[in-house]
Amino acid sequence: MKKPINILWFKRDLRLTDHEPLVCALNAKEPILFLYIFEPSLLRHSNYSDMHWSFVWEALMDLSGQIEKVGGGLRIAFAEAEDVFAQLSLDYEIKTVFSHAETGLKTTYTRDLALVAFMAKQGIAWKEYQQNGVVRRLKTRQSWQKEWYGFMSSGTASPDLTILKGSFLLGRTQIDKGLPYASWLAKHPLRQSAERDKGMRYLRSFCLDRSKNYGKGISKPELSRKSCSRMSPYLSWGLFSVREVYQAMSLAKKSGYGSKSGINSAMLRLRWHCHFIQKFEMEERIEHENFNKAYDLLEKPVDARLLGSWMTGRTGYPMVDACMRCLRETGYINFRMRAMLTSFAVHHLWQPWKPVSMHLSRIFLDFEPGIHYPQIQMQAGMTGINTIRIYNPVKQSMDHDPQGTFIKRWVPELVNLPGDTIHKPWELGPIDQQLFDFVPGRNYPRPIVDLDKARKEATDRLYGMRKTKVSRKESGRILAKHTNPGRRNA
Repeated sequence: MKKPINILWFKRDLRLTDHEPLVCALNAKEPILFLYIFEPSLLRHSNYSDMHWSFVWEALMDLSGQIEKVGGGLRIAFAEAEDVFAQLSLDYEIKTVFSHAETGLKTTYTRDLALVAFMAKQGIAWKEYQQNGVVRRLKTRQSWQKEWYGFMSSGTASPDLTILKGSFLLGRTQIDKGLPYASWLAKHPLRQSAERDKGMRYLRSFCLDRSKNYGKGISKPELSRKSCSRMSPYLSWGLFSVREVYQAMSLAKKSGYGSKSGINSAMLRLRWHCHFIQKFEMEERIEHENFNKAYDLLEKPVDARLLGSWMTGRTGYPMVDACMRCLRETGYINFRMRAMLTSFAVHHLWQPWKPVSMHLSRIFLDFEPGIHYPQIQMQAGMTGINTIRIYNPVKQSMDHDPQGTFIKRWVPELVNLPGDTIHKPWELGPIDQQLFDFVPGRNYPRPIVDLDKARKEATDRLYGMRKTKVSRKESGRILAKHTNPGRRNA
């Protein structure tokens, strides 16, 4: 006789707090097998990189330590999900699989469809639970915002960990088929740690103090590293739920800690976080297709030279290059600079959004598919309903890094340039070139594109597309399906 068990399948919810599937699994009769699966189809997916899997591995080691403290263990498998469940079915009688519903890539959606059929054939129940206020099979956004606030204010699904002892199938963590890739174990001191305690320190320090500088620093690439909450990777990989963070911020605000306005702004962005995931949940095709189908006629041939210069931070525009180099090393840059990087690539360089999206997803430590694709398409002007924002990287540099502090940190070739010259080093005259031993094109690349000319060409083409009959029809469809009541540009 096979031993009957239930399985708690961790995905992008690597925590033991506010975890409804865990609560429900604990209320069932059977012992629980805690499972995480490294799927080869995701490990090699073009949206992911070792940066992500290193973070996940560290989070899993931290999670397994939490589980072991209450007498259990975590099973970590390296195989496709269906193969893992098939193997476990040979060893145990699986009654129920508990997990959160996942708003992910087409790869995970296809996997889930196959698993539904497999589990039905095996007689296994699969129970999925809503996470972060994102609703599956939602037809309209008419009441979504109100319901989201209701969800965020409701009680957290906090399991009673005292009943975990003796409920586990495994008494220690088990790793199938050896250890992870060596690159996952490398230390990266400039990246955020995946330990939950470290995430809690970020949350507490923001609520108690750092929120005071939130409004002043949110748009600035250097100041934002300390003034923003920095909770995004912990939310994206599920070390914290959005509801946990929302309620912690709400409590801090009511208690008079930090800055009320700073905390309010951060809480609003938590709603935006889920708003964009809900968009992707309702129209997942935008991973591969233009949001507004009229833009299928827009021609953007890939230029490997231009794209390569942008990817490596060698465009000749200091703020673009500093942001890209910072991202590659740390996995983080603030929202405004993310928008500028995207804008520069898709508008000034006139590159298609797909390779731009793929590169950025691989270097965003907090890559969240549900946010990434709607944002990329919005910044690229592919929705037909949003204002087309073409950021001038020189203006962004002068407005948000006037002394060049951030630029000098990440583009050391420019460290000796004085004053405003750091924002436009190509304008340095012969005497200053000799004085500062700096020659444009030798020490640092000349600009790879003319900003004004490129901006005008992009604007003309994009707004020209908006006037077409197909674009207007698509815009109406998008507004009706995805925007909240009273908002026409969300």
